[in-house]
Amino acid sequence: MGSRISLTSLSNQRGAIVVSTAVLLGALLLFVALAVDTGRLYYEKRILQQQADLAAIQASQLYCSGFDDADTVASGIRDTLIDHGFNPDDTENSLTVNLGTLAVNNNRREFTSSAEFQSVQVVLSRTIPSALFAGSIFNDITLTASGVAERDLTATLSAGNALISVDSDQSPVLNSVLGGLLGGSINLSAASYQGLVDSAITFSDLIVELSSAGLLAATAGVDDLSNLDLTLTELLTAIGNTITVSGGSAAPVTDITNAAIAAGSGAETVDLGNILEVDDDYVGSDQSDDSEVSPLQLITAALLDINLGDTVNFNVAADTSSLPIIQDLFGNTLNQTMALTIGSGPTIAVGRFGYDTLGAPRTLARAAALDLATNISLNFGPGSSGSLSALLGTLLTVSGDITVAMSTAESEAWLDQISQCPRLLSRLFDFTVGTSPGALDLEIRGANPGDPANLSVDLTLGGLGLINTTLEVEGSLPIASGSDSTVPFALDLSQPDALPSEEGSASTSVSSAVSNGVATAGSSLVSNISTTVLGFPVTLSATDEATLTNNLLIALAPILGGVAELTLDPVLEALGIGVGEVRVQILDVEEGRSELML
Repeated sequence: MGSRISLTSLSNQRGAIVVSTAVLLGALLLFVALAVDTGRLYYEKRILQQQADLAAIQASQLYCSGFDDADTVASGIRDTLIDHGFNPDDTENSLTVNLGTLAVNNNRREFTSSAEFQSVQVVLSRTIPSALFAGSIFNDITLTASGVAERDLTATLSAGNALISVDSDQSPVLNSVLGGLLGGSINLSAASYQGLVDSAITFSDLIVELSSAGLLAATAGVDDLSNLDLTLTELLTAIGNTITVSGGSAAPVTDITNAAIAAGSGAETVDLGNILEVDDDYVGSDQSDDSEVSPLQLITAALLDINLGDTVNFNVAADTSSLPIIQDLFGNTLNQTMALTIGSGPTIAVGRFGYDTLGAPRTLARAAALDLATNISLNFGPGSSGSLSALLGTLLTVSGDITVAMSTAESEAWLDQISQCPRLLSRLFDFTVGTSPGALDLEIRGANPGDPANLSVDLTLGGLGLINTTLEVEGSLPIASGSDSTVPFALDLSQPDALPSEEGSASTSVSSAVSNGVATAGSSLVSNISTTVLGFPVTLSATDEATLTNNLLIALAPILGGVAELTLDPVLEALGIGVGEVRVQILDVEEGRSELML
């Protein structure tokens, strides 16, 4: 007997299928809704992360290591965020900018807010419904994304005049100074010196040459270079080779090298640690390695380094045509022996702007500390070569030896802060450099420190000596001392001649200080005086004595000042020493790209 399917059973099965299908469709719709919501959340998160990364890159472009505070940076990136779909002013959105540093913990980079900052973090958050299909059931969700980026600007800084241009008046002085430091003689033209100024070399290219010579590892950076000891010949050879590779002429360096070898100073050791100051927290950067330096400045610093603590004597022969009184007294050429004692040499600093957590400058350069003296021999009277001397010789005979001596302490300069970063389109770069001039002492004395200078003045008539006055002169001269200050720089880095750039605070000159100081100090410089009339000693009243000595020193002041102008001033300029100021030179600026770090 066959089986039967009842109508009731079929009806029940159809009902079960309908229910199952409805449940299945509901579950399918739920999974689709979850997939859509999950994808939407991932998509929103991805867009938010892209916006955070973009904002971080631009923020570091605005920030550039030390410029602006977090609020200023946040304001600067606001328009860019709006253009890319994120409005910080919307109630569901928020923007936070933090400044700090990156550290590696357990092989992972971590951002930490810090007063010593070089990184900028941008944190974006957006509140959205957690579900599109059941928004009233589920709470809203807040998505957060952060980006961390860095961009640093490094500069190569010197605290002293590096002779951006050299003319024919300066080259003889440079020959005398550098020849004296070499212990021999050199005779380079103004064009040769200018070539050394213009042939800027990078530290990385210099490292390549030293590496080729087996003196430094191929992977070395400027921080390794600053820890190197070389002979003077090794350093000069590497500098010359670097200039040649870059397309310049190494002939002037070759001449200096040959002079060093001939004088026996080529074997002297140069401690580059005394010359290069590298931002310790930023060693190993391509920016620092690619920084440029003037070969002339590097060579001068090396020559000063090999003479640390020594006294170097050299002669300066100056054309007197620019100062008629000196020409009349000394003839067409003034020959002066200079004594130079080096207390410390100059440093060239490479690093970032700003200060560390202790408030110390990251990048600090120093000018040399030295003593410089010249002995002025006075012998004006019958038989003198100068026309004024010959004229005065019929009435006066002046003789004596007076030493003008000066002593400088280290002056300092440091990269202070940036006020306008160079951008991709506008290459304007404004910043300040802090300066602290070292103390400077200026004195009149005898040839030996501690001894007074002697000056004798004879009034004659028809060859008969009438009156003789003999003075002992010594003492410090007043000189303006500068104070800590900041020097503004405004550079257009799009201009090929923007660097090197030199600025400085107001200053005086040694010659002005000498002539003004001697005339102002007057009788206070006289430690002893004696006067004779027809060979018989006489005693002058205090008033007459002061009047006599004041008048004699007022007459002497322009002579001493003129000699200082032709000798001391140009030597100090060649060595990068200012009076009451710090001359600052920015040799190079290297910009880092904004780089996403986290």
